Amino acid sequence: MDYAEAALFFPMYSPQQKMEAYAILGGMPLYLEQFDPEQDIEQNVISTVLQRHTFLSEEPEWLLLEEFRRDLLYSSILRAVAAGHRRPSDIANAIGKGSAQDIAVALDKLQQLGLIVREVPVTERSLPRSRRSLYYLADEYLHFWYRFVDPYSSMVARGLGRQVWEQHIAPLLSHFVSRPAFERACRQYVWRVVEAGKWSLPLVAIGAWWGAGGREIDVVAVDEQYRLVLAGSCKWTSDPVDIADYVALQRNVQLAQEELRPREKPTFALFSRTGFTPRLQQLAQAEGERLLLVDLKQMYEVNNSHTSSSSDETWLPGQDSNLRPSG
Repeated sequence: MDYAEAALFFPMYSPQQKMEAYAILGGMPLYLEQFDPEQDIEQNVISTVLQRHTFLSEEPEWLLLEEFRRDLLYSSILRAVAAGHRRPSDIANAIGKGSAQDIAVALDKLQQLGLIVREVPVTERSLPRSRRSLYYLADEYLHFWYRFVDPYSSMVARGLGRQVWEQHIAPLLSHFVSRPAFERACRQYVWRVVEAGKWSLPLVAIGAWWGAGGREIDVVAVDEQYRLVLAGSCKWTSDPVDIADYVALQRNVQLAQEELRPREKPTFALFSRTGFTPRLQQLAQAEGERLLLVDLKQMYEVNNSHTSSSSDETWLPGQDSNLRPSG
């Protein structure tokens, strides 16, 4: 299930709560069913995740025990990736044990089992061994569990789940939602509106792009020649998105144009948790279809007109898990 289908489990939630639930639980129905749709996010996490002997609190441990018995290298890698270490060298430094070969073998095994995904810039489709590879946990709930539950398991065991929420989860939840869950959801949204015929874009793949100097583009859609069709920026912030964010996105595309090879008039899209400033909205009206503004309310309106039957986890060789083949 993608973000929009997952939201159907929580019809009374606000758009922000729906996205938070997706960032925590992902799209697996068995996980989504554990939350009470009449309780808020905090209550649900405390009662179903930060409690002993619940399905959600024990499922990740059973999963790893079944697959790897007690090989601590695998759980250490998952813990490092959940903490934000994406490159193999960073993962190795974070766990401080195992040879480079051991870690490479473990990463391949975790990828084969669907527990992690290897992502490369969308422009590097023909380079399966790209040096710009990044690793992410494939499942949102596994990511949440290793990021916030596993490190504080002793507190949970002592019945201090509420303190874990208040001290360690609530202050970081916004940042946690912003990446990778919100970015993945934005890519899923692009697929949905294109498939529904609302955006006329000749795209065949969607991913992200990153390069030297820390430059990143959150959403990159390309055509059959892998030329840039759409570039998007995802802002999960407390302030409305402004013209400066649009300018920064254009600048990143310009600096990466040798790789992105943009079409003559690529489309730009800005995704925002809290909306857009009046002057940016005025600019978008003047720019027409070249600048698209999408807020959370719009992202969830797709359920009213179009439900995708395709899985966002279908991916092309060498691409990230958010790519979907054409047709």
